[in-house]
Amino acid sequence: MRGHDGTGTIDTPGLPRVDDRRDAPDDSRPAPLGAVTITNSDLDGDVPAASTDDDIAEALGTGRRRRRWPWLVAGIGVGVGGTVATSGAWDGDSGSADTTSTETVELTTAAVVAQDLVDSVEYDGDLGRSAAQEILAGADGTITSIVTIGEQLDRGDVIATIDDQPVVAMYGSQPFWRDLESGDEGLDVLQLEANLAALGFDADGAMTVDGDFTSATEDGVEEWEEQLGLDVTGEVPPGRVVVIDGPSIVADATSVSSAARLGQQLALSETERTAFDLVVDGSSVADDAVLTDVVVADTPIDQGTTLALLDGIAAQAVTETSEVSQPILDAIRDGDVERLENLLVFFDFDPSGTIVVDDEVDLATAAAVIAWQESVGLQPTGATESAYYVESPAGLIVSAAHADAETELDGGVLLATASASTLAVSMEVVVDEIDEIQLGDAVEIDLADDSTLDGRIISIADVANEPANVDETPTVDVEIEVADVPDEVVLGPVTVRIEVGRIEDAVLVPTRALVSLREGGFAVTVRRADGSEQLVGIELGAFDDGLVEVVNGDVSPGDEVVVPS
Repeated sequence: MRGHDGTGTIDTPGLPRVDDRRDAPDDSRPAPLGAVTITNSDLDGDVPAASTDDDIAEALGTGRRRRRWPWLVAGIGVGVGGTVATSGAWDGDSGSADTTSTETVELTTAAVVAQDLVDSVEYDGDLGRSAAQEILAGADGTITSIVTIGEQLDRGDVIATIDDQPVVAMYGSQPFWRDLESGDEGLDVLQLEANLAALGFDADGAMTVDGDFTSATEDGVEEWEEQLGLDVTGEVPPGRVVVIDGPSIVADATSVSSAARLGQQLALSETERTAFDLVVDGSSVADDAVLTDVVVADTPIDQGTTLALLDGIAAQAVTETSEVSQPILDAIRDGDVERLENLLVFFDFDPSGTIVVDDEVDLATAAAVIAWQESVGLQPTGATESAYYVESPAGLIVSAAHADAETELDGGVLLATASASTLAVSMEVVVDEIDEIQLGDAVEIDLADDSTLDGRIISIADVANEPANVDETPTVDVEIEVADVPDEVVLGPVTVRIEVGRIEDAVLVPTRALVSLREGGFAVTVRRADGSEQLVGIELGAFDDGLVEVVNGDVSPGDEVVVPS
């Protein structure tokens, strides 16, 4: 058993260590112990002495809790007979005992079961938000209002006013760095259009989310300006909008009446959920193309997930890219078929040599595209237009659907917003134990309110932390992502359990059924269907929550063993 510091073992006298036992060949195990038949009339007085918890603790020593179940006896109760010998000797041949005093115990039976035993290491951790973001001023002036600490920020919320001009939050990754007006193109325009569409500032449905600031985009901006109480200009100055990662909580804010300077921090926010807008680029397909079966809220976004059907063909998510896939996707996005064909040949997706590099999509080109799609986990559609590939970060879930079925794809459309929680657990693992865990390992997180969350390890630091005291062991920082986050959760200290071993379908009996034999070893009393009872010698394995594994002995799941009631 490992102590709280995670080092050392305790060898259990008379018991095998499960690790050693599991590594040994089957023929190395001792033969089954003999069985002694006992009738009810034999039980009064003719009983092997039972070990007590104190006896075992004294023999084995103690260890601080670290694993869910130890490789040693945690406590053994009376298991055979209606009386227990408190002193005397057991004569295995004659079946008699020299007993000086007895204690009567009421008996019943318990079933032998088969179930998995899980060996887990426990660590102390801290549950909190993993993402914090500075919100910076985009213009000089005087701060005339500001959000309060603890306030939630969502897309479209006013974070502050500078000289009575609102500064509005929008989701995205591209800073608004220039005046945006009709005729502009780019990622910042695409981001603006996606936010306007998500906020409903496209009453007539004419605006396309395509990164091209058209008159329809201008109309959407004017609707937004009217809602903010601004002069209607149809333009967006750089200080009007700041970008946040998603729904956030204000952790710090500057004071009203203070001077704002370009690039100065207005507020500090903790992002609750990162947000990403899923946009279909319709520039490569016909203007009358129609979207059907649009993705709905709560849909996980994985590699190849269908986000919508575009003229009956899946527009699918691309969450994983590589040195092979990224150039192919870039060629598809640029509409450069000749480059696409060259890449497919170069990366050996045309082993039969049927592709003719001629800037024309034919059956050979489509077959090579299908070979590439299958190799990276995408649906084999053979599509060569950018509308059928929607790039997205991994691990997101649709939080809001924006497009309806039968939506016409006139240049581009905002399909949905996908998001992921930033709730995470940070913990420190001593360097001696860091090899026991790996990236992607599943964990269970026990919260202060006794609830449990699932998670997985997403980060293990490359460099150990130097301890403040030379007598302490260096530690490594580990971060855990939380899955299926509830609406309300208690932040703060948590316990993290990581599985490091498992015994499948272990045959288990209650520890209360065990009897220690004078000649050494342990036994249980099996009550047969006809009411007779048989003392069966057994070899013990791992212990867990009042149960012990039987690794050798004539005991099977479904058998009934005698235990104190």
